[in-house]
Amino acid sequence: SCPGLFYGGCHGNDERVVFAELCQIVEETVQLYEEQNRPLPPVTSGYDWANAITSRSQATQ
Repeated sequence: SCPGLFYGGCHGNDERVVFAELCQIVEETVQLYEEQNRPLPPVTSGYDWANAITSRSQATQ
């Protein structure tokens, strides 16, 4: 997934197919931003989303 760029993601059993689909989604999303003259959202790489979400989820239980 690309949490800063779009919500959701893609899933499957074949990592190569899933990665190719993710790349296509990213390309299409960036194209939409460009067509609408919107700036891209802030960079989220380097942030540990999975552990942050897990920690919050466990804290509420």
